[in-house]
Amino acid sequence: QLQKAETAFRQAIKVQPNLFRAHLMLAVLQLQVGEDAARAKSKLSSAVAFEDGYKHALKAVELAPQDAGAAQLAGELALHLNKNSEALELLARAAVGRAEDPR
Repeated sequence: QLQKAETAFRQAIKVQPNLFRAHLMLAVLQLQVGEDAARAKSKLSSAVAFEDGYKHALKAVELAPQDAGAAQLAGELALHLNKNSEALELLARAAVGRAEDPR
């Protein structure tokens, strides 16, 4: 099921490279794949998934800089990759965005 979703998101990105939702959802999926691989003690597989997810999360942040959820996701993926300064910046951005959101 995850493979089908991944394929669909990647195809959507090929057709529309700036499709925010596809980048965001692919990043979410890769976070899950990476966490599953980490639990299975597969460091290489988890690193590959986290790196791919991070790339797509950063693209989502670029496409929708006001979206706190995208910044938070990118920050979480950065933490998994030990990119601590990037994670701090992204998570702070997410916190500010959530504080400013009137919902």
